[in-house]
Amino acid sequence: MNDRQWAFAYQGRDENMVNNLIDGFNQASKNLGMQFGGEPIWIEVPDSRTLEQDGCSRNDQRNGGDYNFCINSELSLDENKNWKNIAIVFVLLSRESDKKFIKKNLDAKGIAS
Repeated sequence: MNDRQWAFAYQGRDENMVNNLIDGFNQASKNLGMQFGGEPIWIEVPDSRTLEQDGCSRNDQRNGGDYNFCINSELSLDENKNWKNIAIVFVLLSRESDKKFIKKNLDAKGIAS
């Protein structure tokens, strides 16, 4: 991926799965004689239970605001929202409803996920 970066969006309970995937990518790239682009950007997003414990209502969760904040803060270069040169974000979330907010946000930025 040359100078482009890659990222994983995940929830805390899925951290081991992300580590296993990265190990698999690294092994596969060695076997194929290619480079995979260095260390990814790690984006931990809250799950709905954590949001509820933090006082975020179900209504606020439905619009994906907290998920989008996590993505935007990790992928922006500065306060003007100039985006890092991201090739792809692997979205690894257990709940489909959580995943759709993140993918919609990435699509709007033209970032593959």
